Formats: sequence, structure tokens, C-alpha cells
Amino acid sequence: MIISLFFLSGNAFTQENDIEHIQLTTGDVKTFIQSFPSIKKDLEKLDIKYDNENHDFTLPEATEILNEVNAIVTKHGYKDYSDFLVKTATIAVTYASIRLDVESKNAQPDFDEAIKEIQENSYYSPEQKEQMIAMMKQSSQTLETMSEDMADPGNIAVVTPYVDEIEAVLEDD
Repeated sequence: MIISLFFLSGNAFTQENDIEHIQLTTGDVKTFIQSFPSIKKDLEKLDIKYDNENHDFTLPEATEILNEVNAIVTKHGYKDYSDFLVKTATIAVTYASIRLDVESKNAQPDFDEAIKEIQENSYYSPEQKEQMIAMMKQSSQTLETMSEDMADPGNIAVVTPYVDEIEAVLEDD
């Protein structure tokens, strides 16, 4: 049912069906940390109430569900479900970007060690070594670039102080 709600909240999506991302504030992040567990529980109750395996709701049923969802999220400080969806998605992408950046930095010694092993391996021809080293360097660069391109630098600055709290909230998920 939750997936159906994403489609009901059309103004949370751009023409490419990607979730819009906004510039976050510290208040947005604190609201998410404080409210997400309760919102999740309330939405799970709705999921049970409107259990429909095929997600084939009538328009009146869908409107009723969206009204109930809006009531849940507004109770926790969001304007409506679209506001909740956009802010939550932006926080999640920013959090993932921060974690990926940490992982890519932690992985660099492994890349360096693998390159050293390739260089020292006498079974590979110089051409094979060159090709394998180029692949390792490309993989390392791709990982680093991915983390840099995922989220807005301003959002990274806002979310970074709360990474552990966000992780705790998401782990309860």
C-alpha cells in the first residue's frame, strides 16, 4: 500500500518520476529523526487497515487513504504527505551519500593493496597488469564520484552531524 501512496502524491515527483530533492534545514533533519518511527508505525497500521494485495483501490478509497496519510504526517510537523516524502527522500539520499563516501575512503587501502599485488605478480604480462590496474583505478574513481554526485553539498553539511541518529532511526526500520 505504501507504494501506492507514492503514486498518489503526484506533486512529489518530477516529470522523470524522480523524487525532487530540496535544500534541507537542521529542523527538517531533527523532525525526521523524532517523527519517523511514529510515522512508520502509523503507516503500518494503515497498511493493515487497507490490505489490498493488488493495490487496486477505487478513487474514493485512494482519496480516503491519502487523507489519512496526510493526517498522520501533518500531526508530526509536515505540510502533507508530499512534503514528508520529499524531505525523507532527500535525507535518505544524503545519508546514503555520506555513508558511501566513508566506505569509498575506507576501501582505498584495499584498492592500493590490490594494485600492488598486480604489479608484483610475475604471472601477468605487462599489458595485463596495465589493464587490470586501469580497471582498479577506474573502480576506485567511480566509487568516489558516485558518493560526490549523489547529494547536494549543502545537504551533506546539514545531515552529517546527525548521521548516527539517522542510522539508528533507519536500523529500527
